[in-house]
Amino acid sequence: MMKQAILIQEDDTFLSSQWAKALKVEGYEVACVTCASDAILYLQERSFDLCVVDMIIYGQDGPVADGGVTLVSYVRRSAAKMPTRPMVLGVSAHSSEYGTVPADKLFRRLGADDFLQKPFTIPALIERVRRLLGRPSEARLEASSDG
Repeated sequence: MMKQAILIQEDDTFLSSQWAKALKVEGYEVACVTCASDAILYLQERSFDLCVVDMIIYGQDGPVADGGVTLVSYVRRSAAKMPTRPMVLGVSAHSSEYGTVPADKLFRRLGADDFLQKPFTIPALIERVRRLLGRPSEARLEASSDG
């Protein structure tokens, strides 16, 4: 069976490397990029099962346009051309983006499948990824083996 592939778009390379390391231990294939334009290039080259997308990407002068909104919009617009549309997990350290719209609502309006508020734990990330990709969680596995 092929490993499920995850693309992480996160400008904080320390965070993305920690997430990638943990997800690889769980048996996922993981690629990391720091901006939406690089993520789009990856998506044009191969299929991914899930994109973990940071909503706002920061440059030296503050937020840049090449962030999560760009990538989520691309996935939604291009879904018909992709062999399989990747699930999208939005992440953000901000509770609201672009004024007064809550970040989770904005991401879902754009087409994200789920949202995690930063900071979050590695186990929380793994649980959310498992749920999105249809893998049983550790809690469900333990409960089913107790019987």
